[in-house]
Amino acid sequence: PRTSNCFAEYRGDLKKARNGAIVSINAGKATRYSLKNVESKCCKPIFVDAGEEVYEGQIVGEGMVLTDQDLTCTREKTTQGAAVVGGTHEAGVTKKMLPIEDAVAWIEDDEFVEVTPKTMRLRKIVLSAQDRGKMDKKEKSTELRGRSSETAKAHRG
Repeated sequence: PRTSNCFAEYRGDLKKARNGAIVSINAGKATRYSLKNVESKCCKPIFVDAGEEVYEGQIVGEGMVLTDQDLTCTREKTTQGAAVVGGTHEAGVTKKMLPIEDAVAWIEDDEFVEVTPKTMRLRKIVLSAQDRGKMDKKEKSTELRGRSSETAKAHRG
């Protein structure tokens, strides 16, 4: 095991340069079909495998844009009128889970690293996409009100 016998002074917050998270909008088993769609919107890595249980608010990958994206990863491919080759939960998407140290450094202020004896997951603090959207709207309106009062004070002053 690694040990350290020295400490350094605080050097400031960790610098984060990451894109937004891909967040699951429903619970169920992740399917290969949906993960292929997720993979097309990811800059890699994807944090879940096909057949793995996911829940609403779980982070399943890192996106290609700066904002978070809510996607489904449990949708099954419709098989009407087509022959099905292989199962719907086959492999085909590359999963990579970050080491816990990297996961802690990767998350934003509205996210958690969830560690259990069997698994580690990344998730949003507020799991519901609808509730996260309401919170974002409240934060933006509060921020705008703060700016307008500062502008009014500057004009008066």
